[in-house]
Amino acid sequence: MALIGPKESSTAVVIGGCLQMLNVLGISASATSRELSSHTYNHLYRTVPSDIFRAKAMADIIEHFKWSYIAAVGGDDSYGRNGLWSLDKEAATRNSFCVAMTEFIPNEGRILSIRNIVTTLRRRENIRVVILWLYGSYKKYFFSEVKRQNLTGRVWILSDEFPSNSYPDSSSLDGIIIVQPHSFPDVDFKNIKKL
Repeated sequence: MALIGPKESSTAVVIGGCLQMLNVLGISASATSRELSSHTYNHLYRTVPSDIFRAKAMADIIEHFKWSYIAAVGGDDSYGRNGLWSLDKEAATRNSFCVAMTEFIPNEGRILSIRNIVTTLRRRENIRVVILWLYGSYKKYFFSEVKRQNLTGRVWILSDEFPSNSYPDSSSLDGIIIVQPHSFPDVDFKNIKKL
């Protein structure tokens, strides 16, 4: 018996503990939280690298463009927290840029939280680069609020794909860089020859 899934890191953390207790193996194709690299989750295997590598790639981009003052926003879950903590660790190690603002969006009251974060970003005009470690509806609501408040003049570095359906006029955004693992086309396992 084995489990295929889950998709999200926050769910994988919960299910990974259950897999360990039940002595059942699982595989996730998209859970990236560095927390899942712990021995606590040695029954859960991933097909994608940990977010530590994504944070390193973001730090490389920040250093390449000589950006020195950035903001970081993540979901208040395993994916967002561990992603931003990895980025903070890179900033401390490299000492070439400052994460001047770090905010976590809670699940409860997220719309108000997002509104307040975007308002703060509008006031802090010296922050020109914003890292978003968000997925799904968090990102959708965030960009809807960015549009509503007409927040411009920022470069956005995203940890996941851009939600094109949530921001119909992306041309008004000054720049978007997406850092995500390389995706391979679907594999047809039925046609793979046995060795």
